[in-house]
Amino acid sequence: PEDSKAPRPPQPSSAPPAGKSANGMEAFLAEAWARWESLTPEQRHQVLVCIGIAVCLLAMGVNLVGVLACLVMALYLHSCLPSQASFVEFYRTWFTEEYFPKISQKLQQDLQARAAREGNLFESLASQFKGWVMGKTESLQAPFWCELSVQRSFP
Repeated sequence: PEDSKAPRPPQPSSAPPAGKSANGMEAFLAEAWARWESLTPEQRHQVLVCIGIAVCLLAMGVNLVGVLACLVMALYLHSCLPSQASFVEFYRTWFTEEYFPKISQKLQQDLQARAAREGNLFESLASQFKGWVMGKTESLQAPFWCELSVQRSFP
């Protein structure tokens, strides 16, 4: 048979093209799956929501470059949130050194103004005394009020 001597067209081979690894895609998928598995359930949910938003925007014909940049930035910032413990420590410092002294000064001013308005001498003296006590015990009261607000405000 003369057909056996005719040149045959090249057959597709299972060998990868030059420069490409047969396991390149498998390695990529394995790495992607490993990263997916390392995510917390909340992070997985966020990724799926972002993909859903991107697909919806793409279907509507929106230019995704800006939207994707914003989504990536939001995810990055969300992943960099400080821990609850570090926030509570910052809150204590802020409350006792900045916030409570301002509140204390305002309360003292209000008590002095009330004392000036009081017609009764004893009520006026009581308001002045409360303002004086507030000023003298400010450093003792600040940690107490801070702990109370931490207990009632934070999970």
